[in-house]
Amino acid sequence: MRLSKNFIPTLIALFDIFQINLATIITTNYIAWNIPLATLNALLALQTTFVNAYAISKVKQSRTPANTLVTKNARIAYESGIRQFVKEWLKENGAVTEEQKREMGIHIDDLTKTKINPPTFSPIVSIKEITPGTVKVFAIIPQGEALSSFKTFPDGIRLIEIRAKIGSPAPANSEEFNIRGNSTKVKLELPFDPVQDRGKVIYITVCYVSPDGRRGPFSPTITAYIP
Repeated sequence: MRLSKNFIPTLIALFDIFQINLATIITTNYIAWNIPLATLNALLALQTTFVNAYAISKVKQSRTPANTLVTKNARIAYESGIRQFVKEWLKENGAVTEEQKREMGIHIDDLTKTKINPPTFSPIVSIKEITPGTVKVFAIIPQGEALSSFKTFPDGIRLIEIRAKIGSPAPANSEEFNIRGNSTKVKLELPFDPVQDRGKVIYITVCYVSPDGRRGPFSPTITAYIP
């Protein structure tokens, strides 16, 4: 078994979820894992610098190029600290179970080829923005599910299927969603008629699809009014 180099997500929104989960689990277990408090505090200091910078730069309406650069540098330093911490204190630590490593999102490569079944979980879906003619949707990986080497989907996943319905009544099941599409990205877009669909409710659900076309469970339906 070896530690994958790609266990840290590329997208900054996913990285933020990953690092919060990782730091929370480490902080909860550092005594049981025999990790020195000073070592933990050093990692948390890097986290604080990144979190404070990102809180400013993620606000598109007010951020400046300088804010973005500060966040970029803070993330580089934090990622380096995470990799070193994982290598020194988690990878070969006998007190840390494989299940705990999985919960932290520390992906471990299996040196033997095994068939990977599609997951039994669904993405967490949210509406990021509604612009004239388009609903922008963000589908993220649930905490505790390890990312694949592609840094976008969990193992055993090829793409995301998105289904939607505009207008009442609400769909009773996944087959009643009449707008359907697929995406290999976590950012999804659904078109609509900005005139005819104005004021209507849009219902959205998503699921993961395995390389051989098998679907995982659909996410809980989310709704929004089209302005």
